Amino acid sequence: MKRLIIILISLLLLANFAYSANEGTTGAQFLKILVGSKAAGMGGAFVANGDDPSVLYYNPAAMTNMNKMGILFNYVKWPAEISYSYIAFVAPMGLVGAFGLQAGLMAMPSMEITTIEQPEGTGDYFSAMSYMVGVSYSKPFTDKLSAGLTVKYISESIVDATSTVMAFDGGAIYKTGFKSLRIGMAIRNFGSEGQFTGGTVLTDTYQRWTDGQTDMNIYYKTDPYPIPMNFNFGVAYDFLEGPSNFLTGALEFQNPNDGTENVRAGFEYNFAKIVSLRLGYIFNYDKFVTMLEDFDDLTTNEKSENLTAGVGFKYGFSGVDVGIDYSYTEMGLLSDSYMNGHRVTLTIAF
Repeated sequence: MKRLIIILISLLLLANFAYSANEGTTGAQFLKILVGSKAAGMGGAFVANGDDPSVLYYNPAAMTNMNKMGILFNYVKWPAEISYSYIAFVAPMGLVGAFGLQAGLMAMPSMEITTIEQPEGTGDYFSAMSYMVGVSYSKPFTDKLSAGLTVKYISESIVDATSTVMAFDGGAIYKTGFKSLRIGMAIRNFGSEGQFTGGTVLTDTYQRWTDGQTDMNIYYKTDPYPIPMNFNFGVAYDFLEGPSNFLTGALEFQNPNDGTENVRAGFEYNFAKIVSLRLGYIFNYDKFVTMLEDFDDLTTNEKSENLTAGVGFKYGFSGVDVGIDYSYTEMGLLSDSYMNGHRVTLTIAF
């Protein structure tokens, strides 16, 4: 068993080292939107702390923490009238393991097409969207160690050009045996590069102005782009474990391939197993803000973009638990009364 643990940890670390030095621009940015109001309210520090269907996003190994089937509906209101809808289902099956399904859709309003000749708009509109579907499996190898894997299909489209990618998530959770201390690690979105192809948006006609010559059709080839991979390592600990109240803290290190390393910390206090209060903070999250810190016109609020908070209510009846959760995410430079991240989540366990 020790050999299995060493091999699993080594594979995750090697995957991290493979891309950690390759910081740059990535596509499919909707994959970075946190799902689940509980996790988001704790700053996204959920790789070692998950116990609801949103673990499919953070660490599929954590499905083994669930003792009931569960379904989660999540809605995220993002700036610029962008929304992200997410659904997840988990079915734990004891020693056999646990199975999960997830799907996410990012939608935005249609936009009017403009041209050089008609800069105010042509009267025609185009749309863009991104979606993801995934299948997950996790298994407990011992009473302390669990591992999980997710296979995902990712698609993006704008007008009639599309890009599709296959990606994988892998993770593990280890219960140390020291009181309630848990260790979790995961790598998300390990996959191939995407590239937009097809459609009239990538074609054009070069008009020849010389008499007697025919027009030439042109096809624009887009560059391939990587997707936002992320290596996560974290710990979680229950500071208070009472018959009706508990206080959980989580700390997580993240290393993305398209940004700087960041640290996330979060706390959840639950009262009477009904009401939960959550608070989180993300340290060193946005390199862009760091680069702008010397600008005199930035206020303190514009530099502080890492605060998260949330509240949840849970009620059980006839063996069914229903939870409603809300979380708020400060958006830094986009912070405004109407331009912050709001999430609403409905969770049903049965």
